[in-house]
Parts: sequence; structure tokens; C-alpha cells
Amino acid sequence: LLQQAVCTAFHDADAPVLLDIYAAGETPLPAVRTSLRYEGLISQGQREVYYVRERTAVLPFLQRALRPNDILLTLGAGDVWQVGEAFLQVAGEA
Repeated sequence: LLQQAVCTAFHDADAPVLLDIYAAGETPLPAVRTSLRYEGLISQGQREVYYVRERTAVLPFLQRALRPNDILLTLGAGDVWQVGEAFLQVAGEA
């Protein structure tokens, strides 16, 4: 039930970009994997969703994908907020 709720939560997003889920000091749960979230979003009707497996690849991906007036929203635990900060820094240099 929670898996379905998570997978339908992004219906209003144009193109969610997923990064790997990692355990933060606890034992990883087999059912909590980015690949399952990706598959769930697709199966729940998300038209466009991306899974960027390598953290170092996310910034180049965003530079190619985002257009003027797009909104980048970072959600998650840990240091995912740094993705937005890095994008703003690179975008300001362009």
C-alpha cells in the first residue's frame, strides 16, 4: 500500500529524476530500492521518469534536461539538497 502511495505521489510532476536510495546507518531493506520505485512510477502511469544511477551523472543530466522556467525540486534525506545547490552554481556560471 505504501509502495503504491509513493508511486502515485509524483503524478503532477513532469519528469521525476530518481537517485539511488541508500541506508543511513540502518540495515538496508530489500524492498526499498530505486529500481522498484522507478518501475512503480511507470506502472502507475508516470509518462516520463528518469533513474540516474551514478550520483556524478545527475548534474550533467540536469544541465541537458532542464529548460528556462523549469523548476528543480530536490526531495529526500541526506545530502540530496546538494544537487540543487550544485545546479544553481553551474547554471550561474553559464
